[in-house]
Amino acid sequence: MTRFLWDKFSKDYLETFLSSSGDVKTSLDVTAETQEIDVYFRPTSPEIPPELGLLGRLAQTPCLLEPYRNPVTIEGIIACLSKLFTVREQLQREA
Repeated sequence: MTRFLWDKFSKDYLETFLSSSGDVKTSLDVTAETQEIDVYFRPTSPEIPPELGLLGRLAQTPCLLEPYRNPVTIEGIIACLSKLFTVREQLQREA
């Protein structure tokens, strides 16, 4: 219950102080679109072959890999981070 009281208080507080300067929407639903990760890797062996170089170092822990053919844009980076946060959240729920 305490969490909900804090949630309501903080939303009301922010709405009160910001409403004179712009539009405020509280409890705005966010509908996530379906996203696809190019490669999700989770190591099952403690030993990654050293011949893999940088790729092997990246693959020492679970990771998302998004190869780009052209230089990545800010929007591309934001999209990758969004996927990362979504996967992280999903893994935490499953734990």
